[in-house]
Amino acid sequence: MNKNCELGFSISELLVVVLMIIILVGIAQPRYRKTLETSSAERAVGMVQAIGKAHKMFRLDNNRYMNASGAIIFSFNNANCNVACPGTYPTGGAPAFQACKYLIGCHYLSEYNWNADGWWFFLCDPAVSSGACGSGAVAAASRKWAGPAPPATLTTPYMFWNYRVMEDGRLLVGGGAPNPR
Repeated sequence: MNKNCELGFSISELLVVVLMIIILVGIAQPRYRKTLETSSAERAVGMVQAIGKAHKMFRLDNNRYMNASGAIIFSFNNANCNVACPGTYPTGGAPAFQACKYLIGCHYLSEYNWNADGWWFFLCDPAVSSGACGSGAVAAASRKWAGPAPPATLTTPYMFWNYRVMEDGRLLVGGGAPNPR
């Protein structure tokens, strides 16, 4: 029996193993991030299509679209949308902050946690071309970030993803976003 036998690993062997793990994580992390972003985009597509259909149902009932284009995140929030239907939509239109009162309060659209999503949702007037909505859209969604620049966690390939639901029901994909399945 040899008593000079060493047990364990040398420091160089451990460094090689650690480097291999770092390389594998470097390869896997971008794919994992893309999977998370694609999943978030699919959820946003479902929500923007629901908003578009709700807006079109509103039009069928009221003979016109809401003329309150604007980001739903500012008007549809958890505190303002738990209200009863305010009744007949005003002839002259309603302010953007009342959009949730009509679409959610009158059961055109289900309640949703608007404040927690990574997307801005927009209610659009198809006759008006503005911002994320463009012309002819009834609803739109774009990736959310706060401030003048996107956060570091929202990397370049994903930060310009956007979707628009057109009046005829088509879904337009922009900013390199994936097409829904």
